[in-house]
Amino acid sequence: MVGWGAARRFAALAWYNEGAARLDRGQAAPAVAPLTHAVLLAPLERHAWQHLGRARELRGDLATAVASYQAAERLGPYHPITGLNVGRTARELWRRTKDRAWLDLALGALERVVRINPHQTDARESGGELALEAARPESAALFLGAVPEGFQPSPAWLWLRAKWQARRGEAAEARATMGQGDRLAARVEAQDAEAALRAGKLEEAVARARAAIKHTPGLTAAWETLGYALTALGRLREARDCFGRIAARDPGSLNARLNVAVISLNLRDLPEVRRALAAAERIAPGDPEVLLTRARLLAAEGRRADAIRAYEALLT
Repeated sequence: MVGWGAARRFAALAWYNEGAARLDRGQAAPAVAPLTHAVLLAPLERHAWQHLGRARELRGDLATAVASYQAAERLGPYHPITGLNVGRTARELWRRTKDRAWLDLALGALERVVRINPHQTDARESGGELALEAARPESAALFLGAVPEGFQPSPAWLWLRAKWQARRGEAAEARATMGQGDRLAARVEAQDAEAALRAGKLEEAVARARAAIKHTPGLTAAWETLGYALTALGRLREARDCFGRIAARDPGSLNARLNVAVISLNLRDLPEVRRALAAAERIAPGDPEVLLTRARLLAAEGRRADAIRAYEALLT
């Protein structure tokens, strides 16, 4: 026979699973009732409180969401996500109501997270943004000031730190930090663009590569990914411009010269093929791709015998 305590635990788990499944499906409102049953039956289950807070937050019940997150935080005071959720949700309530009690609660929760885990970038970012918005310099210094060795900043955190430094009159430091944030953002976007290109998501690759270039116009990897994505989309003139920009900045880039030559072949722009190919031959005269492009140019010029000899030379 199952005891009453065990029956409550089984029932709580069933309600929790139902609510969590609904939340995973994006059904926040229907998730509230089963999760409420779960915490009533198992009030010491942190995950149930956490999920209930999320459901209430998504439903728009921010005050009750904060209460649920606080219950989860009391059960797991050293778990950064619980404090982060309290801070973020209370921050939104302060923005809506301008009630200083919500501001104090938000900053207090986020400060606790940072003191427990100084490497918590999300808490530093959320807290720094709020402290600057609310003109709380002491809190801003905690979130945006000194960081431990090995801290991994986000671009957004670096931009917030630059704003904080500028407010402190540290203009040179602010400019340097802003540049650091731009470069990091560009690298992240360029990596995402390359991943999108590999996955065949060409429009996304174009958008992300352009975002990277906006942050750091001289980032070769972003121009290269943009060029490949545009080529795959059939936007050849735009693609050629990308590789041309790389070649202009880096005259020794064989890849850029070859791409300009090959795209120009497809555009039937033989004068540009000759110019790009001549530059490629100066860089690496015996490179197989260079020799192949020369053979293709000969064929495009109608020099059939010379083209055949060039192709045969590649096979020997």
